[in-house]
Amino acid sequence: MEQVAAVQEKVRNKGWRIQRIPWKMDGKAEWVHNTPLSLGLALLGLAVFLAPIMLALKNAIPKPAALVAVAGIGLLLLSRVVAERSQFRGWIPVDAVCVDRETRKRKRKSQGSKKWRTRWQFRVLCQFEHNGQSWNATPDCHAEFRSETALNDYLTQTIDDDGKCRVFVDPENPLHAVFHELPVLISVSHFWNG
Repeated sequence: MEQVAAVQEKVRNKGWRIQRIPWKMDGKAEWVHNTPLSLGLALLGLAVFLAPIMLALKNAIPKPAALVAVAGIGLLLLSRVVAERSQFRGWIPVDAVCVDRETRKRKRKSQGSKKWRTRWQFRVLCQFEHNGQSWNATPDCHAEFRSETALNDYLTQTIDDDGKCRVFVDPENPLHAVFHELPVLISVSHFWNG
């Protein structure tokens, strides 16, 4: 597990001046958060997605009936909403000071396309107090922006001139923090900004 965690950190820090402060205090790898309900919804969604397609391919049902597979995709997305609401339940907003920030341009090919797309990302280093103790953290920033202007506008709106900002922290482990607002659906929402 420690080797997986080391690889995760190496990949996450590649190309960044500000190195991420790991929130897993035991040195173990991070995994996608799930609950029994979210796993059940995901499995059901996968079955509802695959079954009509397989049956349509075998001509067991009319091809238009395979559109039921869209409901499977909906269940898969719902499973992520359930998991994320569970993960962030009880997290608290904390006033923080952004002591450093970094932006970068990232180019990558879109899935299934030969076109390159450019996205702008950021990383912040924040200081805050929780339960009388001072903390330094690199909160998760679940957003990418289509332009540098959109990113800078967002940072101007979320970080005051004196560096004041807001983070949400896990009260049981304040190193596990999210910048500015809790995500509604990380896996989908961070592709829509800018």
